[in-house]
Amino acid sequence: MKVLLLGVDINRSSCDPALYFEEGSGEYNSSLYLDETAARIADFTNEVRKDCNKVAWTLQHVTTSADFDPEPMSAEERAFHRVMPFENEDAILPKTQMSAYPEHEEFFDKLKEEGVDTVVLTGFYASKCIYWTMDSLLDNGFKVIVPTDLIADFAPNHPMASFDDFMNQVYHGQLVFTDSERVAEMILTPEEDRKPPVATYTWSDINNLHYGPGS
Repeated sequence: MKVLLLGVDINRSSCDPALYFEEGSGEYNSSLYLDETAARIADFTNEVRKDCNKVAWTLQHVTTSADFDPEPMSAEERAFHRVMPFENEDAILPKTQMSAYPEHEEFFDKLKEEGVDTVVLTGFYASKCIYWTMDSLLDNGFKVIVPTDLIADFAPNHPMASFDDFMNQVYHGQLVFTDSERVAEMILTPEEDRKPPVATYTWSDINNLHYGPGS
């Protein structure tokens, strides 16, 4: 199993409360969990990067919210937050859509040719760019593994709140929701011996979240 570690929108516009809010304000305090998630992503990346087959980062360069006309983000907004990419090793994939896949299809095709079949997905926001990146990867034949403590949405919620559309892929093992400790153990295993980690959230968990217990 060959693994791509893909970080989505771990830039200041997505997860740095100090960029928009005054320290100590209600908005600042309520968004601190985004900053904490970014710090966990940085620590995780530092732990496993030497054992990944490739590390890549997708970065939003324009706003994509339905509430705004698309407009370029400032350099400060695009800057990485917490993580430190390796300039000569990591791939940087700028994007103007929720998913970077359509704009970087050649990059992903080359990875497939090299035998990379699994993507570990981290970053922001669960209901937007993570959702659509996941959808693109699955549609194009990748297995996707999501450490749920390394993703976050605009506000704290259940880790599966945005992903009930993917129940079928979870059921068939193409998509695994688990935790960063299990994912790190998988990546640190030699690639010829790697196996997908045990899921933290199963098809049943997502089904119950969507339809209710006993459905």
